Amino acid sequence: MALHVCRGLTMTRVHAVDDSLEPSLTNMLEGRGGRWINRALLALAALAIAGWLFLGLAHLNDRYQVSHVQGAWMGLAEFANEDILYPPLYDGERYGGTRWMPLPILLNAAAARLSGEYLMSGKLVALVMMALLLILVFRALRKVACPLPLSVALTATILATHQGRNAGTTLGGDLLPVVLQLGALLAATSIQRGGLLAAGALAGLAVASKTSALWAALALGTWLVVNRRWRDLAFFGGIFVVVAGLVLGAVELASNGRFSDNLRVLTLAGVGGGAGPIRAPNQVLFNLAQYGPAIWALLPLALLGAVTRGGWRRISSYHFALGWALVLLLIVYTDVGTSFNQLLDVTVLTVIAVGSLAGRLQRAQGQAPLAVALALVVLWGAGTGVALSLVPDIRGTLRGDAVVYPTDPLAGLVGPGDELLSEDPYVPLSMGRKPTVLDPFMLHRLDSADPETVDHLIRRIEEKQFAYVVMVLRLEVNDWWWEKFHFGPRVIDALRHAYALEGMADGYFVYRPSP
Repeated sequence: MALHVCRGLTMTRVHAVDDSLEPSLTNMLEGRGGRWINRALLALAALAIAGWLFLGLAHLNDRYQVSHVQGAWMGLAEFANEDILYPPLYDGERYGGTRWMPLPILLNAAAARLSGEYLMSGKLVALVMMALLLILVFRALRKVACPLPLSVALTATILATHQGRNAGTTLGGDLLPVVLQLGALLAATSIQRGGLLAAGALAGLAVASKTSALWAALALGTWLVVNRRWRDLAFFGGIFVVVAGLVLGAVELASNGRFSDNLRVLTLAGVGGGAGPIRAPNQVLFNLAQYGPAIWALLPLALLGAVTRGGWRRISSYHFALGWALVLLLIVYTDVGTSFNQLLDVTVLTVIAVGSLAGRLQRAQGQAPLAVALALVVLWGAGTGVALSLVPDIRGTLRGDAVVYPTDPLAGLVGPGDELLSEDPYVPLSMGRKPTVLDPFMLHRLDSADPETVDHLIRRIEEKQFAYVVMVLRLEVNDWWWEKFHFGPRVIDALRHAYALEGMADGYFVYRPSP
């Protein structure tokens, strides 16, 4: 297989970045037992896909999987639609601040501009982006000759994880960078002209979608180095740098320099001290076991497929991508502000790497026992994921749990003239107001970098200027992470002295000025 790369007026013939074969039409599993396993794989995949679609459509316009994080995403999209791309860190009254990259913000803003609201439009973006990701994963699995039933099951396994279900049913910025990077790998392994050109462009756009979205660029660069394709490496790297530079440069100009201000001050908001590198491996193992049991079961098979390829030059770009994604995940988890959503990249690449191993087993002679074992692991992993991740939420939806969380929280409580400080920016946004603090996690970092800017907020709290303070967790709870990193210790202490709990409403703890 080969691809043609056009440079100017010349065309250079190069080998594809993967040694994949066209998928076989025969099944890896034969005989009566094999047919039952294939049927079970397809049935389980149908359950996972149907469960995701049910949850996504049933909760299209409610606060399912919507937390203060999604509130910050909606706030950034609303600012962008008002031509304030990246609001100031502090404008004298309100606090902006984010370390998120621009393309998901602009995508959510564009969808909201069409719909006139920010909740349902963001969830529709997630549904469409997840569908596109599943199509790309399935295409990648068939390109590495993974049998059809196993390709369908492995694709659906993504939805049987917390990170997959969450990404596909709520708004945010995790899906777009994965779609762009997987598109880059597929483009580089295609036989179309301009494959490396498209790969470089997509990898550059991915960096403009997420700061850690580098595994595709690193994987393709590593593959080209291993195979000593220096001219192709220079071409791919040049396109990658140019596209990323142009997009980020345009954002910097459009934001009047606020984009770089945000990244400079807030990129390492949750990194501090020497515990990060010690914490990271534990977080990887904990999150995989807790939120991605299917991937926990499949990851050893994915790594086995890489180490048995028979030399560096036989390792595919997908295996290099998985290796780099794991390295980047370790770096990301040194930050205390990261959670299970960061596992999405490793999840996607793991299922493709397992599919690549299945394709090799299908082409080999006498590997039926290993093929059966692999299929059973996929069945166990995906089945466990469906039972633990999708089924409880489907039951809760059928019981009507979402009614407890209305889309207009506290609307009947907070008056038009009442000042409001909310830990979740969605609360003021749902009232048509701008949040005083866009992202409490960023406020802690801003307080460390420039305490004087936060002094003004503390004075307002001490003077009890806010008629209501709305919290996700109670101020009285001694939660180390929450009280240290959300708002920051100084703001939390001021709130504890000046405000008293009045009660709970719409899922939030509501505080009023203490006597």
